[in-house]
Amino acid sequence: MIAITKPNSAVQTATITLKGDVAQVFACMCPVAEYHWVPGWETGKILSNSGLVEEGCVFTTPNDGNPATWIVTKHDAAERSLTMYKVVPDIVITRLDIDVVEADGGADATITYCHTALGPLGDDLVKGHSEDAYSETMATWQSLINNYLAG
Repeated sequence: MIAITKPNSAVQTATITLKGDVAQVFACMCPVAEYHWVPGWETGKILSNSGLVEEGCVFTTPNDGNPATWIVTKHDAAERSLTMYKVVPDIVITRLDIDVVEADGGADATITYCHTALGPLGDDLVKGHSEDAYSETMATWQSLINNYLAG
């Protein structure tokens, strides 16, 4: 029997202004580069031909005791555009889109998360994604990346 239901999703978008050129900023959007700018960042396995983020790259993160698998489905260095999915089995699947464009004095990165619940724990997670919390997360990204680029 097929069980079709409407998805329980939350979509959040923000644009952050960063003090680096588009190539520098786009290079920060990589599970290897995140070791340089995200305090406490941790991955498990990273499967990559180049050793960095690329289309088809797969990596894992511990995710608060619920291991997550990330799959990069788009990595367009020329357009500075990236899409990846984070799968936490039976809990949530998250699509992450990042687009980096030139801006006065640096680059703007537009970051969109779409969280879709896969079960009751995912329902709670989706419900807990407030705009205030997302704004705070994006302000933290902006500060950490800018500090790293100023390095």
